[in-house]
Amino acid sequence: LYPNPATDKFTIISNADEIVIYNIFGIKVKEEKLDANKNTIIRGKLANGLYFYSLYKDEKCVNSGKIILK
Repeated sequence: LYPNPATDKFTIISNADEIVIYNIFGIKVKEEKLDANKNTIIRGKLANGLYFYSLYKDEKCVNSGKIILK
């Protein structure tokens, strides 16, 4: 996932088919299907701050981490 920190968008290189983004309280704030190995995610209305993400392939978590939006 790059860039991190991100401003208006970030890119994911993965074979996952879905990303789920959670705020610092663990509440799901964004969910998006992924198409190919490289996807650009638009920030949308997410406020500045720290978020956690999980990448899923066939409904199983294959990767997770943190992203900072500024």
